Amino acid sequence: MTTTSARTRAPISSLAIHGVWLLLAACGGDGDQALPAPPVEPPAASLAVDCAGPHCGAIASDRYDGQGIGLWQYTNDTDERVALPIRIAGIPGKDVQLIYASHSDVPQKLPALELFVRSPYPLEAPMAALSGPPPDPGKPLPSRSLDHERIPAAAWRKLRAQPRVSPQLRTVPDAYVPPRTGDRREWWIGNRFSEQNPPLLRPATLRKQVMASGTDPRRVNLWVADPVEGPDRITDAMLDQLADRVLAGDDAPYARLSALAGPLWGPSPYENAIPPDQDLHIVIAGGFDSGGYFGQINLLKRDVPTGIPELDSLLRFSNEALVVVLHAAALYDPLGISGYGPSMLMHELTHMATAYGRDFSRTTSYTNDTWLEEMVATMMQDVQYREDLDPAHPIRDDRLASWLRLVRWGSLNCDLRSVSAQDYTQACYGYDRVGSFGGFLLRQFGVQFFHGLLHNTSSQDSFEVLDDAIRQAGGAGFAQAWQRFSTTAALLPASAVPAGFGMPARNESGYALVPMDGARYAAVSELPTATPMQLAPYGIFPFVRPGIQDTYRETVTVPPHTSLSVVIR
Repeated sequence: MTTTSARTRAPISSLAIHGVWLLLAACGGDGDQALPAPPVEPPAASLAVDCAGPHCGAIASDRYDGQGIGLWQYTNDTDERVALPIRIAGIPGKDVQLIYASHSDVPQKLPALELFVRSPYPLEAPMAALSGPPPDPGKPLPSRSLDHERIPAAAWRKLRAQPRVSPQLRTVPDAYVPPRTGDRREWWIGNRFSEQNPPLLRPATLRKQVMASGTDPRRVNLWVADPVEGPDRITDAMLDQLADRVLAGDDAPYARLSALAGPLWGPSPYENAIPPDQDLHIVIAGGFDSGGYFGQINLLKRDVPTGIPELDSLLRFSNEALVVVLHAAALYDPLGISGYGPSMLMHELTHMATAYGRDFSRTTSYTNDTWLEEMVATMMQDVQYREDLDPAHPIRDDRLASWLRLVRWGSLNCDLRSVSAQDYTQACYGYDRVGSFGGFLLRQFGVQFFHGLLHNTSSQDSFEVLDDAIRQAGGAGFAQAWQRFSTTAALLPASAVPAGFGMPARNESGYALVPMDGARYAAVSELPTATPMQLAPYGIFPFVRPGIQDTYRETVTVPPHTSLSVVIR
């Protein structure tokens, strides 16, 4: 060919000058210059069936079989908005419910959406009593504040860097004289304290002692602070129930908790830490703004300065004891704002076990981020629930109920990571969000998954820890679990629901997890009436197309790093 001959006769110097051009352009056969390749069109976005097996009503990406629960999803993993065409036929006059779920740690702009009211749920909702005056989404909730007072992360980093931290665990206990029933002692009481907002020194009486058994046997001392004793407040019968039915016995909640979460305390490499052999102290008091709390500062000695100003300024408030504080109302007013006494105790003891197992027992920290720490503590309440001990279920009747009741006011479109006593408003109350997600994970992956999550040290990043624990339990990881959890907004039933969805009953290893049925919340869960400008990081936003007859057609814009779930029930 003429072109080839000309190139063959070209001088070597010319080839050298244009060598790079030749390598890039001479791609055709026999040295012919190739035409530019046509641009590759990305595959068009399309909806995919998200369920299988019994009760799944999605028989194709574009067809519903008219019964059962239809579930479809599309996930946009790109950095650009995607137009998703949806066409689903075979709908016999049912609602099509759509739910965005963010998988991003930054806000994503939402498209303009036409919003409708959901059709009445076909079943009667037993929780109609939850209805009442609309909540004020700007009103703070000081009476339900953060219950876990941590040593600041920056102080922890400095503490670990000190030479007094040894890789060897200190196993020799200090001399210890156990208290006796009737003894008096003063305790520093008050959560969310600081140098400017110090706790109060409160006298208390040791009213009862009991030996707790299980994998972490230890003596438990029940103290009652002045002035919450008396027949109208804390009675001997209340203390007996807490001691005999919650703490004592190989099958008591205490023994089950230590079997799942590990010991509450033991040997530590920190010279500043209290000795390994410790009684557990439960102080019942009032005058603080949560149902109970656990403070890490109590695990450090007052007379061993750390040399870290922000930590040493708080040391004088240490009780130098393995102690949790329960609000008196958690026992004498179990259905009140600070109620759920036995359940609350399990929550606080979980914080204690994770503080020891993930921080104080090792020189490398695997401490949970606050959102995951509060989630696992709330999951322990769920796992340990017994109808004869708690008058109401802490997730079904409190966390999930509150979360779904406030959907209209934006409770779903909140950052999963935000669990802050200072920042949350009524709609974005963090415990409701993480507690509901934890309840979903338990019913999908089980109690053995929960045990694995509590002890998972695959990473120091809480999202990676949760993702790994889900995969170890046979799931596809955090992203899919979060997307499927978001369909809770469609008020799915607890039975006759496709595998992987909803909150059905589960029995495993002697633990019975109660079902959580969407019909229970139908009378109080209203959809938003306005579209927010942004989808919050890890936020959820539901909307609906009511009463669709035969075929639903719409092109929906899906923001970056966001999934869209479509539900027909």
